[in-house]
Amino acid sequence: MAVRRTIFVTGGGSSIGLALVALLATPLAGQNNEAGDARRSQPSAQQRDKGASNPPSEQASTGARLARPLNEIGEAKRAQDDPYRDERNEREKRDLIAQQEMADWAVGVFWATLAGVVIASLAFFGLLFQIGENRRSTKQQLRAYLSTEPLGIKSRIGRKDCLGHILLKNVGQTPAFNVWLKVMLTRHTEKEWQPVDYADDPLKVSRALHPGGSMSQGSQGPFLNIAEIDVATKNAELPYIYIWGIARYDDIYGERHTTKFCYRYETGSREQQNVTRINVLMRNGPPEALVIFKADKARLQSHGNDAD
Repeated sequence: MAVRRTIFVTGGGSSIGLALVALLATPLAGQNNEAGDARRSQPSAQQRDKGASNPPSEQASTGARLARPLNEIGEAKRAQDDPYRDERNEREKRDLIAQQEMADWAVGVFWATLAGVVIASLAFFGLLFQIGENRRSTKQQLRAYLSTEPLGIKSRIGRKDCLGHILLKNVGQTPAFNVWLKVMLTRHTEKEWQPVDYADDPLKVSRALHPGGSMSQGSQGPFLNIAEIDVATKNAELPYIYIWGIARYDDIYGERHTTKFCYRYETGSREQQNVTRINVLMRNGPPEALVIFKADKARLQSHGNDAD
């Protein structure tokens, strides 16, 4: 401690001495310069009196000259008091540069992380979408599908009327449950007639069709009188007969589906031999079902055929 105090006192005394010398030397130098300038320019007495009065501009110059040595003395004193200042300043600069680099690196890591999160989110949602698509595709491939085929129009046993028949078949990969089918027969003058009134779903049917299985069903009443077929053909009245309807069923996933169908027959395509036999020879109707319209005479209608 004594050594440090001695160094401090010595350094302080030296600094004060240098400051006093500078203060004394500066005005003397200014006066010598002014005397030389006066001799060279040979000023008048009035000018010499004004020059000796130390104008404000010269006072400012003198203050600046005094400030520079004082600043230098202060810098020297601070350097003497803290010999590690430059090293510390350099270290602080390096720390600031390192912090700036770390900040830049953190910003880059943030954006890279954000981009990774966005990409991962897109990939996740893409995976969910693909899983959903695969699931829907699997359901579509494995579910039941019911289709229909016409079986013609046949007479009723012991009756002089007839009804249309439909074959309902499961062409899917799994069973169809709660199968409900309704078949209707309608006579009409228009060739492009369209069914509009489908029956409501009763939802109280316990009937299943396995893959490849089928069932047939006839149309509900009112039935078509066989004698009217010849009359309609001759007079061109109600020349078209439509067998149409709807099938409803559940698949293995519990979803309800429908199949709509509509087939058209022309009265001129009837089996005339059987019609004549029934009308002329059989008073009480045929003892067996006779074909009035063959299945290959049916035409798939432009409307009324749909499925989901």
